[in-house]
Amino acid sequence: MKTQNMILVGGIVLIIFAVVVLAISYYQGMENTEIINVGAGEYEEYSLNLEDGKYIVLLTSDENFSYEVLDSKGNVLYGEKNVTSAEISLNHGGTYTIKIENMGDKKISVAITAGREEIMNNMALLTYLSGGICSIGMIVIVIGIALILWNRKKEEKIYSRY
Repeated sequence: MKTQNMILVGGIVLIIFAVVVLAISYYQGMENTEIINVGAGEYEEYSLNLEDGKYIVLLTSDENFSYEVLDSKGNVLYGEKNVTSAEISLNHGGTYTIKIENMGDKKISVAITAGREEIMNNMALLTYLSGGICSIGMIVIVIGIALILWNRKKEEKIYSRY
């Protein structure tokens, strides 16, 4: 196989590898994700029982929502209004309640992803790594295609002399 073809195949392999890395990252996140549906003008509560350690909780939705994080005694630790996403750091294990309120006029879904800080950081790192590998793969593919086209043009000039 010619060098330019091997470069092209190498770029394709890099992109496939990037997709696998991204899939592993999302699998880790999906393992720890719950979807909460909240009706219009209503609220839902979600309970978290965490072991000792540092945790990160991510809240995401396509629509605006308000939330409060309550400790086991009912004290409000965190809270925001009219957000589509939030990142909450919990530095101690224990029981927490996340109260999600929908102030809109239609039903919304909020994804809650909770995990140890190390796991969540690994997820983020794997996502960035996947993007970098994919970018390198695309550059390698462009170089491979450019070399293939350049060699074809060179061969056409050689054959046109005869």
